[in-house]
Amino acid sequence: MGCALSSPVSDAGIVAASDDELKKAVGDMPDDVRKKLAGSCKYTIYYHAACTKFYGRAFPLVLCLETVGAEYECFEPGAAPEGTGFVCAPAIKSPSGACIAQLPAQLLMLGEELSMAPKDPVLRAKHCQLILDANDLLGEIFGGKDDERLKKWMDYLEKTITATPGVFLVGDKVTPADFFMYFTFLWVDKKEKKSLYESCTGVKKFMAAVENTPAYKKLMAPSVGIAAIPG
Repeated sequence: MGCALSSPVSDAGIVAASDDELKKAVGDMPDDVRKKLAGSCKYTIYYHAACTKFYGRAFPLVLCLETVGAEYECFEPGAAPEGTGFVCAPAIKSPSGACIAQLPAQLLMLGEELSMAPKDPVLRAKHCQLILDANDLLGEIFGGKDDERLKKWMDYLEKTITATPGVFLVGDKVTPADFFMYFTFLWVDKKEKKSLYESCTGVKKFMAAVENTPAYKKLMAPSVGIAAIPG
């Protein structure tokens, strides 16, 4: 992910510079300036055990950052700046300086900053809605809603997915909404409700498509040894 330099050099000059020229410019900087620059271009996630045991609610965030190759680091919730939010698990600090809690808001922010949200205004609005849908469904799963209610969710999502031209929620490009909805479905499975979408071929193709993304494969590699959600 790019980061603007605080220098007299114009954006056009940076774009026009060769790789060797940019490396020399950065290499000539004092160590403290170079470290400050690198830190200002990095996202910081705050979550339980600094995401070393499981990703949990930080999973959609990490998947987004890995998708675009953004740099990030993880710390315990207690390290989040004071006033970030009521519960900082997760919280995220952006290179822009924004530091917020609340997963739906974080994913909307990343959709904009990482250019992962749809450009089309109709799909963009639907993407926002689906992030909130994923949050609502997650709340209903944790709230112990009955199977009849949850089956209505499965049918709605099946129609939503099959109405798009691609395998993801709003097309053929993965978005923050996809990662959040996938995370929510991990809890559907965890709560032994997988049978509710057994006949939903679109939902199952969607799940498989997320699992086929490079970001997912990287994070879930056996050598990494970090679970998606708590066991």
